[in-house]
Amino acid sequence: MPLSTSNHGFTRSVHHFNTGESNNTVLTRRVLEPENSRHRGRTVTVSVGEMDALKYANDAIDDTWRILNYGSGNQERHLKRTAGESFKRTVLVYEQHPHNSFSAESARTAARFEAGNCDQMAAVNALLLASSPLQQPVSIVSAPDVGHSFVEVGDSRATDNTIISDAWPEFGRAVRRKDFALLGSNPVTVARFNPDPRPEERETLLRGPKERQRDVDRQFARSRPDYPMNGHQLVNRVLRDSNVYVQEHASKNLGVSYEGDVRNDDNRREDQNFSERQFRKRLRASGIDPNTGAARPVAATVPTRRPSTHHSRYAETPPRRRARADSFLDRLRDMRLG
Repeated sequence: MPLSTSNHGFTRSVHHFNTGESNNTVLTRRVLEPENSRHRGRTVTVSVGEMDALKYANDAIDDTWRILNYGSGNQERHLKRTAGESFKRTVLVYEQHPHNSFSAESARTAARFEAGNCDQMAAVNALLLASSPLQQPVSIVSAPDVGHSFVEVGDSRATDNTIISDAWPEFGRAVRRKDFALLGSNPVTVARFNPDPRPEERETLLRGPKERQRDVDRQFARSRPDYPMNGHQLVNRVLRDSNVYVQEHASKNLGVSYEGDVRNDDNRREDQNFSERQFRKRLRASGIDPNTGAARPVAATVPTRRPSTHHSRYAETPPRRRARADSFLDRLRDMRLG
């Protein structure tokens, strides 16, 4: 499966994620690949360790999306939703940590800029998993012939039963290595993270200091002086000059689900589907109107930053009040620095 550049909406399957029941299950194979017979229902029994890895990996994917909430600089719909902001911020992360720089520090830098391509998403994803209670080997793997990086849980030198955690696709979920479509013909492990449970790492990635918009603008203008600052002109420039994708998933079969081994009293289950609430949230983050299934037009200006936080009162603040709060905090920081 090559990286995808096909951009389509979901207008024909809009009823699947508009039932009004937030906990309703959205079957991704019926929405993302409705006419592809390869994606069909199938259940696989996995070990306790694999099930642990699947669950923690899916949590890490969700957290990576919260942390890098501007999205990817090379995903077309992210570019359009953010008026090119995802590209600007990703460029600045790469300036501090060049390609193939997969370290905890590169993950923290990406979290500060709140954006990144597959390299940065893999770094953040790996750091989340390594610092979680999972206690399994975590690696970043590169597929040179595909041009993609992702996370592997487990040691592929010892077993084929590893789990792939890839946060870059718009509707990606954790799958077994053998079910992953972007592995390529010669995957190479480029970084290993030692398991080190530290819950404060996740808190820092989510809630740590973030780059202010005017600082991002100033740095980008210095880095790419011939590029427009944002809006249609920047998006069109990136679409013209850069490799841009629309990668919705990376699964050989979206219908595969995993169940625990009942002989080990493991009744857990993981699959590649979403609740309706989760799916609609992913749609919005990918620049798709969840009510119509159609792609939204290019944003005219940079959208108000969505906070990387789980604080319920802040997260529910109306956008206009939240924008005023962000503006006030910026002014307050300036006063303290002056």
